[in-house]
Amino acid sequence: MKKRSILCGLACTILMTSCGIMPAEEQLPSAPISKEVKEIEHVMTLVQRGDLEVVDKLRCTYKPEKSEKLAFEVGGEYIATIYAETGDSVEAGELIAELDMGDLPEQLENQQYVLESLQMNKRHIEQQQNLAVRRVNLQIQLALRAINGLDVASLSENEKEIAAKAIECGYLYREGDMLYTKILVNALSDIDRVFDISNALQNGYFDADAEIVAAKVAELIKKSLPDYLLGEWEFANRLANMPIVDAVVECLIEKGVLTPPEDGIGAEGCWMSVEK
Repeated sequence: MKKRSILCGLACTILMTSCGIMPAEEQLPSAPISKEVKEIEHVMTLVQRGDLEVVDKLRCTYKPEKSEKLAFEVGGEYIATIYAETGDSVEAGELIAELDMGDLPEQLENQQYVLESLQMNKRHIEQQQNLAVRRVNLQIQLALRAINGLDVASLSENEKEIAAKAIECGYLYREGDMLYTKILVNALSDIDRVFDISNALQNGYFDADAEIVAAKVAELIKKSLPDYLLGEWEFANRLANMPIVDAVVECLIEKGVLTPPEDGIGAEGCWMSVEK
């Protein structure tokens, strides 16, 4: 027993001594820590021939290819009804909104009545103008026939009424039973002689008489205008001529030389060149 104890003690001493003489153990790195991986579930199915469909969910924004801004022609009115919403499909001419009309229907009806009245008046005026033109044309036709004299007995009753109106308007004048044109007429072959009177005025035909009249007008201007306005004698001369022309025309009308035109149309101022 004592012998075993000595052997055990000797063995421990040798073991401790051998541990002291052995090299230090190498420090190994710690093992990496792996993350937990979620197990992917797989569905097993029998392989078959067919179409493969891939389905996915995407987010997108729709934008119009073409935009149109719409507005009412009448401003300042309230919108009564909207028939279309965002995203609706509409066609050209389709009603999408209405304004609060208020009293607009009554105003439209009144304006329609005014328009119809104006159109009626326009048609009436046009008819009157057509009748006036037709009447004048008939009177001028008689005046052309009466250039060399027209016997009243050769006229129909209707033509006699037209001739009476033509005499009243100054297209004709009567001597006994004959009618003659009161319009200034010349043969077309004498067309170059139409301006003989105006050419004579330019060539000094009335210079002597014009000098007498000019002297009297100058004397009147000197009496009527102050000295500081004598330089404006041209304007004074024009103002003085206006009543003179009116007075001459009134005098010629009273003497029967001129006939006032009817409805703005008359023989005065007419000059016809005729070719037979």
